[in-house]
Amino acid sequence: MITFRFIPEKRMSVAEDNGENIAKCTWLDRGSYWEITHTYVNPNYRGQKIAEKILNMVIDEARKAGKKIKPICSYAVRYMNDKREYDDILIRE
Repeated sequence: MITFRFIPEKRMSVAEDNGENIAKCTWLDRGSYWEITHTYVNPNYRGQKIAEKILNMVIDEARKAGKKIKPICSYAVRYMNDKREYDDILIRE
């Protein structure tokens, strides 16, 4: 069973399958915003919207913390730039 966790002290959200890390989304805290630096999903688990789920965990927590998001990794850039619901939080380049 796949479980999802937000780990603020490590600045990441992860997906695990029976305790094995299968995906992660990492960010750097830049003060007023979080810079999403990397999103990865194990190839055996791709196509299940896992990257979307772990990215949205970071976005939701950033909103709660009053932070903006600056996506750097290619997945986060593509995902966030295409959706109007992120206009309130997205720092565009």
